[in-house]
Amino acid sequence: PDGSVYIGPFSRDCPVGEGTLIDPDKVSSRVTFDGSRPLWEGAAPTTRVEEPTEPFRPTKFECVGVRVSGSYDHLRSVTGRLVLARPQYADVPLWNADDVRGNIVAIMRGPGLPAEVVNYGVKTYYAQQAGAIAVVFVDCIPGGKFTAIPRADEGPIYRGGPEFKARIPTVFTLHRFMYELQPGAMHNIVIAPPEFNLGPKGWKMGYIQVPLQESKTSMSKEKADQLMADFFEARKKER
Repeated sequence: PDGSVYIGPFSRDCPVGEGTLIDPDKVSSRVTFDGSRPLWEGAAPTTRVEEPTEPFRPTKFECVGVRVSGSYDHLRSVTGRLVLARPQYADVPLWNADDVRGNIVAIMRGPGLPAEVVNYGVKTYYAQQAGAIAVVFVDCIPGGKFTAIPRADEGPIYRGGPEFKARIPTVFTLHRFMYELQPGAMHNIVIAPPEFNLGPKGWKMGYIQVPLQESKTSMSKEKADQLMADFFEARKKER
């Protein structure tokens, strides 16, 4: 109600567990909610610790390639700034296509049932239409693991619809790495070369790296904050 933005998990429209709260003055705090009431009814955090202003955090975490029509030919290592998709599930043409163009875009897997399933092909199609140079899909399931190869198929994105053909690298990472993604920062997506036989047969392994770089204050922090807020805002509407 006061214009603050909450970034974190929701359950039945209520914030629950640990997340980040950004107040109207752009002060960021780590908070914990008990899930008892929604934000618009005045939910207050049970714990709150203000975070110091920090530069982008150097980090590195795992990802796997998305297999498209049985092939990984579209995969390659790539470097670019990260932008969060709006809407977060990329189930329609991206609202922030101007921001996505020429950058890596992060898209949430989902939405979950009983909502209509949106496959990786549809999401990638809209990312390509927006001019993204790569896609990072983020698992929407807390505690999830790399248990099945993420797949997409080329062809019409719906019956009688436009054709999807993979032109850019697409990778998948876990929910627990969600907060390692840093909007506005340069990210390296690195795909293991063929001679490195990593992981189970049929998987294409890699990692995402955020190298040491300029601080957020030298970037467009307001835009990064807004993108992050919008990226997770739809989660409280999940059914």
